[in-house]
Amino acid sequence: MRFKKTLLYAMIVSAFFACSAIASENRISYSLSLVGMSMDYKEHSSGGVLLDSEDSNLGDISGYEMSLGYIFSRYARNQDEIGISLMQLAGKSTYKGSVLGSGDPYGSLISTTSNSFIDTSIDYRHTYFYKRYLSFVYGIGFGYHAWERKLSSVQKELYEWYSFRPMLGVDVKYKKMQAGISAEYQYGFHTRMHSSNPSLGFILGGADIFEVAVPVTYNYRDNMAFFIKTVFSKQTIGKSDYVSSGGNTYYEPSSTSNDVYVKLGAVFKF
Repeated sequence: MRFKKTLLYAMIVSAFFACSAIASENRISYSLSLVGMSMDYKEHSSGGVLLDSEDSNLGDISGYEMSLGYIFSRYARNQDEIGISLMQLAGKSTYKGSVLGSGDPYGSLISTTSNSFIDTSIDYRHTYFYKRYLSFVYGIGFGYHAWERKLSSVQKELYEWYSFRPMLGVDVKYKKMQAGISAEYQYGFHTRMHSSNPSLGFILGGADIFEVAVPVTYNYRDNMAFFIKTVFSKQTIGKSDYVSSGGNTYYEPSSTSNDVYVKLGAVFKF
């Protein structure tokens, strides 16, 4: 993941300087926010039996998100924008499950898991200003998501995939306040999971994510705003293929995760 992080930083910095060279009329926006996350993750057997779970309260997993946008087309009633974003989070969650291969029931083992997340995307958005106070937006993005799950000093798992991300939303503005709601579907592909003990690679049975975001923004100045955004996310991952090693056969169970993100930050326009 270190190489990919370095590459993402380089892309964002390069894009920032490229856009700065053609900046005019507040067409460039840069946002930075603190992010807190709560997680409710569960794995189930083929028969629907709960195998293990990861739980965290809001703020147990935290980090930041930054994004850069450029409005390349602007008219009285609509505008077009491209953007890139990067979110990195880390923190602890409570694991409930059992020792791998023991046959013990769910909850026989309780421990602490160290987690790290990275999510990045590039997207296009079109905004239609229906009236002075009402606007509609739709768009599509392409992203990468990774979750490193460190269950112990010898057991580490990495889930990762790419995704297409169509979205739509609506915003209402009143004086300096602005509120909205948007929905985004993420269709994951090239879904993989790598485990360290035993050292195995799995092809996951797909990843589907549905998110609803509720942002509230205070436009402090023409070139500065503050916001709080709450994102509700439901993630479903299908059961993986079967992999044999050392005379044993392994698979990654299907899972669901209901997560909440709270983002508090500022937007700067150039």
